[in-house]
Amino acid sequence: MRSTVLSRKFVSIALALLIAIGAASWCVYQFTGGVAYSKENRVQSDLQMLVTQVDLYKAEHGHYPVNAEGLAALANRSNLPNYHQFLMFVPIDPWGNGYRYAYPGIRNTDSFDVYSFGPDGKKSGDDLYPSSDTNRKPK
Repeated sequence: MRSTVLSRKFVSIALALLIAIGAASWCVYQFTGGVAYSKENRVQSDLQMLVTQVDLYKAEHGHYPVNAEGLAALANRSNLPNYHQFLMFVPIDPWGNGYRYAYPGIRNTDSFDVYSFGPDGKKSGDDLYPSSDTNRKPK
């Protein structure tokens, strides 16, 4: 009888441990998926902000930054009268890479592209462009 009680306790403890491990695994899976989702949301937010700032740069200067200047043109300080510094610094994506700028753009041939190479840091099929990119009209 004593061994039956010990067997039931062992089975109960093993079952509780199995449920706890399963719950912990599910939480880790959900958390890591959420991290990837939040990184992509941050990229979209950064890209939208950069598109807006490049458009404002064009409105003030009459032209888009040239490729040699790139996004750094938005953060450059100048002693020119009425010069507006658009950004304190150019942000980097959540994977530690700089955002890319191309004028004229590859996707937007009449204006510019701002994009991220994504998690792999290389030009590939998973590059991230602003979500409103297809709706953007050349200025």
